[in-house]
Amino acid sequence: MVAAISNGEGSSHLTMTLLDAMTTIAEVWDEVKQEVIGNCFKLAGFKVSESESDPDANSAESQQQSDTELSHLYSQLRDTKTALDDFLHVDDEVISTEELTTQEIVEKVKVRGGNEAGDEESG
Repeated sequence: MVAAISNGEGSSHLTMTLLDAMTTIAEVWDEVKQEVIGNCFKLAGFKVSESESDPDANSAESQQQSDTELSHLYSQLRDTKTALDDFLHVDDEVISTEELTTQEIVEKVKVRGGNEAGDEESG
């Protein structure tokens, strides 16, 4: 598409379906090297620990260390007075959506003056 624009070709070369776009994105993403992504994170200020920089860091020793850290965090949570279920379901009662009745929907449409895209009957 960029070549078509540069060559001044017509718009027939500039059309793309959603499937074409998704396929192109997947192909391009597969070509991105791990080093490029790592450099982007470094430039953004992220630091890699020594164990993470080692490609063999997923050894049994590092897994055991992760498990130990997780166990320690869980014990801290368990030692609090808040039960795990309370912690997990703290916002279950928070209203995040609104269910409208048919009458409320009709009233909202009346207030807006009809279809937002334009009434088909008015042409």
